[in-house]
Amino acid sequence: ATHRTTGPQQALGCCLPLRFWINIIKNPQFVFDVQTSDNVDAVLLVIAQTFMDSCTIADHKLGRDSPINKLLYARDIPRYKQMVERYYADIRQTISASDQEMNSALAELSRNYSGELNSMVALHELYKYINKYYDQVSAALAYWPQPQWVISYTSLPAVILCLPFIDSSSPVSCWICE
Repeated sequence: ATHRTTGPQQALGCCLPLRFWINIIKNPQFVFDVQTSDNVDAVLLVIAQTFMDSCTIADHKLGRDSPINKLLYARDIPRYKQMVERYYADIRQTISASDQEMNSALAELSRNYSGELNSMVALHELYKYINKYYDQVSAALAYWPQPQWVISYTSLPAVILCLPFIDSSSPVSCWICE
């Protein structure tokens, strides 16, 4: 007989597919620069539902009154469930990486892709975040023991004023940051 995990382990195991992948499947515009039509949205919803059904241990009883999106892939769900079970079994058998191996791998990735990162995009995202949560960021900086690299909370308003005017094609130049 197949031993399936139930209870909290199953709930935790389903968090990644249900919270991450389902969201990306249903909303590809979150990751890719695409616009989807209503027809594509409907197809993606069926695919997402099939993926959800494949990742749950509950067996859904289907009948003539079942929604069409459940009936469409009903015969394939048992095979998909086996694939999901095999995926989690493979994860359980995988040897964990040490902190040193993880740090080494991340450092190598950082070196390999350092030229591809766009610092202006990152700066713009920081600007949007600080602009949205200005009061909280300012309050946190006011009580933070300041290393040299942290912008003083008193200069934060001036930095925010500079950011919208920084040209993305030229190096960052702001009198506050110099």
